[in-house]
Amino acid sequence: MFSIAASHILLPVAALSLALSRRPARFPPFLAPLAIFCGWTLLSALLADDPREAWGDVRKFYVWFLVPGVVYGTVRTVDRARALMLTIGAGAALSSMWALVQFVRKYRAIAVRGEDFYEGYVAARITGFTSHWMTFSGEMVVGLSIVTAFLLFGQPRGKWRAAAAAMAAAAAMALAIATALALAWTRSMWAAAAVSLAYLIWNWRPRFLLVLPVAAGLAIVAAPAPIASRIESIWKPSARDSNDHRYWLRQTGARIVAAHPLVGIGPRHVKKKFFEYVPPAAPKPWPVEWYYQHLHNTYLHWAAERGLPALFALLWMLTRILLDLTRAAKCETNPARLFVLHAAIASTIGLAAGGWWEVNLGDSEVLGAFLAAVSCGYATREGESNG
Repeated sequence: MFSIAASHILLPVAALSLALSRRPARFPPFLAPLAIFCGWTLLSALLADDPREAWGDVRKFYVWFLVPGVVYGTVRTVDRARALMLTIGAGAALSSMWALVQFVRKYRAIAVRGEDFYEGYVAARITGFTSHWMTFSGEMVVGLSIVTAFLLFGQPRGKWRAAAAAMAAAAAMALAIATALALAWTRSMWAAAAVSLAYLIWNWRPRFLLVLPVAAGLAIVAAPAPIASRIESIWKPSARDSNDHRYWLRQTGARIVAAHPLVGIGPRHVKKKFFEYVPPAAPKPWPVEWYYQHLHNTYLHWAAERGLPALFALLWMLTRILLDLTRAAKCETNPARLFVLHAAIASTIGLAAGGWWEVNLGDSEVLGAFLAAVSCGYATREGESNG
């Protein structure tokens, strides 16, 4: 949430300290599909035209395996899982607050230059502590899922004043995260957050789901001009918007999968071979602002890179996570356990939905936050009540 470099330096230190503690090694129960996904990725990389180019995604095995191993190996009580979840949520809130400062600076700078705000901002949006607005928004989906789950299910312990202060702090964090997510203009992550919140509300008070369409309507009518223009772009895109762009990316991805269904064309090879598979009806020349180094769709992109078996393994893993944690939540009444379980499920549902429009799990920051949240969910399912 603060620094991917610091995280990747401290992660092996944590793994080493865990090994030296001589605790029995533990890994969440989704190891089998994850191992198949990574193994098939390695096979695809070895068979690619340029295996060296594919190495960048093979290196991400570091995150895929170390984060769940470290979190699930060390977080063995509900209290620790709850504390780690709240830490992730607080990190997202701090990143969102910095992003709001960035927005004010960008707004003023564009006004001083006399540019149209939409054109000046769409390619240089807020990023919080990350390097890109899409990475930032993926983290905000996880953070918003956690903080909202705490508000709806957490029931802070202790005296009423302390409990009220905790809920007020959580509400302020949720507002900051939601505002920053709105100002990041990432429409795919808006949809991801909506799905995540719908899940949480459904499990809290199902009738309150009727409020969501009303809230969406009010947002469209009452949103400030910068956000209103971005909302309008969903059905009335400008030349700088990505609606047509993503349509042609999906068409190209489908052609790659059809031509290479077994092992794909190799990790990180889409950008090298993209124009070999662009449909004949696509715009020519390809617009310079249309990014094509990935397909803006997790499922199509990884199927195109690594083959359908890798995609099926990923879907198996996500399904296993949702089934395991949902079954645990249905049988649970403890507020601390319910908070962590629902936060992990909501994060998974949100990122899985957002994956249709973005390769969000391809970002190490988002992937790490997601795996940490899910591992906390598994630790809560099996952990002791306190400790």
